[in-house]
Amino acid sequence: CLRRAVEATGGTEVKNIGDALMVSYASAADALDGAVAMQQNVEEQNLTGDGPRLAMRVGMSAGDATFEDGD
Repeated sequence: CLRRAVEATGGTEVKNIGDALMVSYASAADALDGAVAMQQNVEEQNLTGDGPRLAMRVGMSAGDATFEDGD
């Protein structure tokens, strides 16, 4: 459900580490839209799914990005 939110809000998955995603966006506003969409998708999954309740956190940084070694 997180990757769908990233794709729907114009984000690019840089990498994943365990259950974490590193995602880049063209602007801070787009990143906020992506974070809200991810949280909404998780909440929808919690309300409609039969599995365990999921929780998530979002961290953000703003500024010019530098890509090194694929990250």
